[in-house]
Amino acid sequence: MVPLEALLAERARERLVEGRAALRAYVGARRHRRHGPGRPPVQIGHYEDTFRRVDGTRLLSTHTVFLPFGGPTPRQRPSAA
Repeated sequence: MVPLEALLAERARERLVEGRAALRAYVGARRHRRHGPGRPPVQIGHYEDTFRRVDGTRLLSTHTVFLPFGGPTPRQRPSAA
């Protein structure tokens, strides 16, 4: 069995990129681009906590999550691969 350190070192050598052109090619091949303006976040809620004090220590009593489902979540069209 190969030690974890040796495996990680080998992976790092495989990904070694030298020079700006090579770096640009490496990063560009892995970049996900979004066309058009970004969309605002959806279905983001908030939470409220209540605490109680026990022997001078504050302990979490309740943790309530509020999710504002005002409609369906917009879906993106699958990209042509």
